Amino acid sequence: MLLLALALACSTHQTPAPDPAPPTPPAPVKAGLVTPVFGPLVDGGPRPGVVSVIQEVTLNGKTAKVTFQPLLETGVTYEGKVFGELVDENGEPMPWPEDRDAGGAENRLCNVGDFGSLIVAHDQLFHLGHMECAVGGVSITPLTQTDDGGLTAGAPQMVDLKEVHGTSTPCSGIVTPWNTHLASEEYDANARLAGKDGLLEADQMDMAKKHPSEWSFHNRHLAYRADISPYDYGWIPEIEITDAKGSTHAVKHYAMGRFSHELGMVMPDQRTVYLTDDQYHGGFFAFVADKKADLSAGTLYAARWQQKDTDGNAGLDWISLGHATDAELKKTLFEKRPHFTDLFESADLVDNACPEGFGRTTTAWGTECLKVLDPLGASRFEARRYAGLVGATTEFTKNEGLALDAGSGPDDGRLYIAMTKIDVSMLDETDKSMGPEGIDYRRTAEQDHVKLTKNSCGIVFALTTGEAVDSNGDKIDSPWVLRTATPTVVGTMIEGGCAPDGIANPDNLTFIDDYGLLVIGEDTSQHDADTLWVIDPRKGGPLIPIMRVDKGSEVTGVHWFSDINGWSYLTVSNQWDDSDWPAHKTVMGVLGPFPAR
Repeated sequence: MLLLALALACSTHQTPAPDPAPPTPPAPVKAGLVTPVFGPLVDGGPRPGVVSVIQEVTLNGKTAKVTFQPLLETGVTYEGKVFGELVDENGEPMPWPEDRDAGGAENRLCNVGDFGSLIVAHDQLFHLGHMECAVGGVSITPLTQTDDGGLTAGAPQMVDLKEVHGTSTPCSGIVTPWNTHLASEEYDANARLAGKDGLLEADQMDMAKKHPSEWSFHNRHLAYRADISPYDYGWIPEIEITDAKGSTHAVKHYAMGRFSHELGMVMPDQRTVYLTDDQYHGGFFAFVADKKADLSAGTLYAARWQQKDTDGNAGLDWISLGHATDAELKKTLFEKRPHFTDLFESADLVDNACPEGFGRTTTAWGTECLKVLDPLGASRFEARRYAGLVGATTEFTKNEGLALDAGSGPDDGRLYIAMTKIDVSMLDETDKSMGPEGIDYRRTAEQDHVKLTKNSCGIVFALTTGEAVDSNGDKIDSPWVLRTATPTVVGTMIEGGCAPDGIANPDNLTFIDDYGLLVIGEDTSQHDADTLWVIDPRKGGPLIPIMRVDKGSEVTGVHWFSDINGWSYLTVSNQWDDSDWPAHKTVMGVLGPFPAR
């Protein structure tokens, strides 16, 4: 099996590295917990793109009918409102780019629906959906629930994000324990490519010409606004529903750091949040808030992994990136519009070494020599670069979904984390001089923490807790500090792709606490169809497919919502690329209804 192991923080006050973890024992099964029996996949679905889906599940000897219920489809009108229509920061419909086929639609549509949440607020059930386009948005739609668990969409509208400069590529998310919607912003822009005024320039952001590894797509914002800072996006937004009409209040949590956020997972203490970085050469972060249910201030940490053996056991330490508040960072962002050169002084590698006084860091944008000028600003506006400078690991290849099995508490709870594949930066980079795009990714032996066997099919790890101090020698003020990692679900490479009875490029995860099941969604081209799987990791059961979608689309946006008026649901999106419009249309819906346990 593959190994992912964890390294000591670079400090004289280090938490002793844990002994290599034994195979993760099954978590205690809660009283009355009965694993459901899923019926077979049935070919065909309620919308094109859905290849097959389960139609029944047996609970306690009783069989219940389930299916994929489409709720919202790109370009379809619901009570006079078109789903997927994007608006600018003033709330006005956006025009189509000149090079795009509008497919008969009057206003610009986003065909990339991703995460969807179900929230009951002010006695009304709502669906909040991520429009994962470069100029993105979040929709909010009232839902009507029938006695038999059916859901019907009302009129969708877009969440007002004017006060936070809008949003870009919102990906996965969660509903917090205090009933707000926690979103994400993927693919942070390389701020070194900004102009002298700190704002983006179109020719500097052209992926086809200037910088092939520039994944941010932020140049597309320039068709609608001229004053885009790279630091406007790459954060964790939080959305609160303020009345039964669907009015909202949105903030971005600058204290949690800027990088390519897949999502933030809030732990049961309502203060600790784990944050994945969906990039090549990415990090893994934790945020501990000062107060419960308030993410506006706290301490940010970055993980350091140390490889132990070839069996896949690991230990984990946390390097402190310091304390910050949203208020102080927002003031800097909105009033000063900082430039990269306000945060760092740069120098060139000479004979594979940095000049005296400069630190070395390797991220998606290559190996750099940097000197920190503003520690607070650098730690948040450039969290990934800064983490690498202070000794954290920035080698993860597309760190994706998170799912929590809370168990009976921190001692037997575990957090599952999906990595799309073991490749690129998770291989030996000590001797690699250039990446595939001519970018220098060389790491020193001390910096090359992860050297695993390549696995193009990906892996899901189970992370467990333990006591720890940070790199400053201070005890981390959380009962949910992750200290060990064990490979739990591992893909198998075969000629031409991945084994059909195993995972391929895992992406979104969720945990069905009612039944102790882990749900794994794929974003892959290595299976004939992207598959949604369930597995009982506590008992080590087999992978069971419960939904498949067309190759070229993605089964995504999965999240379990328990006991909404007696029914439970698994949100699922059959996502197509924006360029697939209008031939293929994204559908956001739910798998269910499941009788509440």
